[in-house]
Amino acid sequence: MPLIVDTNPVQSLKSVHPGDALIVFSKRNVHAVAHELKNMDIQVSVIYGNLPYDVRQSEAKKFQNGETSVLVSTDAIGMGLNLPIKRIVFLESSKYDGTRSRTLTEEEFKQIGGRAGRMGIFDEGHCAICGSTKLLKESMEKKTPAIREAVIGFPKQLLGLKGKLSDIIVQWDSLPVSARYKHSDLTIMRQLSKELEYYTENKQLVYDFVTIPFNEKTIEKELWSIYFFSELKKEYLSFTDVCKKYGINSENDNLSSLEQFHKLCDLAYAYCNRFGHEEDIEQILATKKAISKKIIVLLSEQKLESRKCKYCGKELAWNYPYGMCSGCYASRFRRKSYYDWEEDFEWD
Repeated sequence: MPLIVDTNPVQSLKSVHPGDALIVFSKRNVHAVAHELKNMDIQVSVIYGNLPYDVRQSEAKKFQNGETSVLVSTDAIGMGLNLPIKRIVFLESSKYDGTRSRTLTEEEFKQIGGRAGRMGIFDEGHCAICGSTKLLKESMEKKTPAIREAVIGFPKQLLGLKGKLSDIIVQWDSLPVSARYKHSDLTIMRQLSKELEYYTENKQLVYDFVTIPFNEKTIEKELWSIYFFSELKKEYLSFTDVCKKYGINSENDNLSSLEQFHKLCDLAYAYCNRFGHEEDIEQILATKKAISKKIIVLLSEQKLESRKCKYCGKELAWNYPYGMCSGCYASRFRRKSYYDWEEDFEWD
């Protein structure tokens, strides 16, 4: 199946066609683009990493079945999804990778752009860009170098060594490896280990907690810490109490809150599963399922957030470069004329 790079750049959302998958690199922009398309009477599916897995599958299925005609997604679309996409459109060509904003690599352009035309429905797939067509063409045509090294993680067997886990991690990371391998980045694992080692010398307990997957930059870190102290004191915190503390419920109408609830449920499941608290597993799974169903309902109603001026609430275009509208900027930061200054003084 040939993949063709369109020579003309995409100028606006008005040139979107059925079968397009529009690519941006933040949840905010996914919502904002989808909101604008909704106002154009275009039914949209959305896919981004913060959505639960079953919700992403539901959104993909709606696009596949023709219930929606356009897909708006982050690079999560490149993770094994085969959909009836006629054209991939890169509305953005750079992404924030956790450290800085950078241009997509050739491999990323190919991984995402290659989603077009994979289902055999169309004679050919297309990819286009809102920006430099030269960048896209060169990236898609450039030969991808062969993989030269594999990543190896921290071996659990090293827990048998003397010393704190954080120190063992440093020692392991300093060991030389073959040119075909490299150590995984254990910066976060070491930082979390040092935090917990302040309270306990139980190396196994520390390891069990720092290897639980969670986002340390969100409220998940707080729940993770609560679970740690509960386990340290042998005082189990029930999932019912967790729901009360964080207000976890499936009746909430705020999409962002529901997504966060689902993440907290994932953390609760990982904790209970790892430490053998099976009494709450069924309740956690049921809550996750109910939250996913609610998210699916909200997305089916196209309840998506537009970009808005942070001062007056006026809707902004999805790619508007500032956080306030031009009217608010003018009223707050315009230079005073001679007559404006004159009004500030009392003349004799």
